[in-house]
Parts: sequence; structure tokens; C-alpha cells
Amino acid sequence: MSQIFVRTGIHFPDSQHALAHIGEAMLAAGVVHKTYPTALLEREAAFPTGIALERHAIAIPHCEAAHAKSAAIYLIRPDKSVPFQRADDDGEVAVSLIIALIVENPTAQLTLL
Repeated sequence: MSQIFVRTGIHFPDSQHALAHIGEAMLAAGVVHKTYPTALLEREAAFPTGIALERHAIAIPHCEAAHAKSAAIYLIRPDKSVPFQRADDDGEVAVSLIIALIVENPTAQLTLL
């Protein structure tokens, strides 16, 4: 069983602020360990998650399952696009939907999606 969180009406000047918000929100919701916020930032720095689609761009930030207490998805539709590093190169993409995955069991990641 996984939880779904949804947030709209929020602004982030950059991806770092968005990721910090995700870390704090998921920690407050009790679905992650104290290590999650830092692990999320480190994972995104090493492996960016911005993806350009046909009409929009999304980001799917996540980190290792060891930082999760339970499975969850946090959908964020910011008021204004947020620049994220692209997953496929060194450029940025203006993200209009953030889908944060909190995966407790890596083998169930596709099921969670």
C-alpha cells in the first residue's frame, strides 16, 4: 500500500528548493527516515531527473529505498516551472510537474508507478 500526496499553489526558485521541500514534507508525513532529505539532494546531483516530454517537462526525484519507511508518491504542480537538470544531458529543462517517488522496495518500483 502506498500513500499519495498532492500539492499545488507553490513556488520554487530552483530545483534545490523543490527538493528541500520534498524532503521536509515527506519527513513530516512520516514516510521517510531522517536521512532522506540529504539522500534526495545527493541523488539528484549525481543523477538528474528532469525529462522533456512532447509538450511538458517533468522531474522524477527519488533516492535509495533504504531512506524510505513506506512507499509514497508526492505530486507537485508548481505555479511556475522549475529548472531541473536534464536526465539525458547537461542542460536544464523547465519542469511543470514533479513526481517524487518514495520507494521502500526497489523491486516494486514499477508497480508503484
